[in-house]
Amino acid sequence: MISRAGHNVEYDPINDEMWHANPEAQAILVFRGGANGEEAPIRVIQGPHTLLAFPNYGVGVDAVHNEVFVVEKEYISVYPRTANGDVAPIRVIRGPDTGLANARAIIVDPVRNVLIVGTNNGLVILDRTANGNAKPRAIIAGPMSGIRASKPPHSGPLTRDEIEARRRGNTGAAIQSMRMSPKGYIVTLVGGRGRGGDDDEDSAGAAEDAGEDRGGGGGRAGRGPGGGPAGIAAWNIDDFLKVSRHGDVPPVYVLSDPKGVVGPGRVALNPNQKEVILGGNRIVMYSFPEIF
Repeated sequence: MISRAGHNVEYDPINDEMWHANPEAQAILVFRGGANGEEAPIRVIQGPHTLLAFPNYGVGVDAVHNEVFVVEKEYISVYPRTANGDVAPIRVIRGPDTGLANARAIIVDPVRNVLIVGTNNGLVILDRTANGNAKPRAIIAGPMSGIRASKPPHSGPLTRDEIEARRRGNTGAAIQSMRMSPKGYIVTLVGGRGRGGDDDEDSAGAAEDAGEDRGGGGGRAGRGPGGGPAGIAAWNIDDFLKVSRHGDVPPVYVLSDPKGVVGPGRVALNPNQKEVILGGNRIVMYSFPEIF
């Protein structure tokens, strides 16, 4: 039941399950951790009551509170972790005050009770239990952080035409892939000129190999085009929680590559080897012991 258009996989080590979003089927697929070959999902969230429209990128699993968070471009739906079939969300974060413009990546922190979401406005920090038209606790973006805000925060409700234009345009969120290390570091790539959405991933990989800086797929070593950091950036999540409203928070660490471009843009962490793994058209591993 996996299709080409899925851009996200999430592993839940506590329950040994893999989560994958299938936007073409408007479904969330759950596989057992040891799945192999043509093996059916153990659960499928799908149907008109789910409100799933195009779940293409972000899935966040909270194994502590037994909830799963699914990111659509303009809203987040929350389900019981064990949901199966045509199950209605238990909460939906949606509305003009949420800051969820072209939302993509999500991190759920059940200890600090917050959500961190990559959007066109920057990194949006929400309460974990947020519901409805909830205002963010903070939005992180700016030149010191290296996190771009491609559109200013929207001051009013989006019209149907504006939502459709964003979906067609695939404008590229500030952060499309990020992870949190066991020490509480938020890890992602920063420092490039935006290259649109991930549908351009193949050409972006070719550009990286040719030594070009194409943005979301990676950045040149040292500084980005605007003078901000470029490379694999890591912020302490507690620094984000000190911000109210808007903040331009510099990363604690930036790992750059003396050979040039850092990329591609999908981020995974290997705590056992203290490595950051970047994947896309190729897979690259960097040692980054400071964040573990």
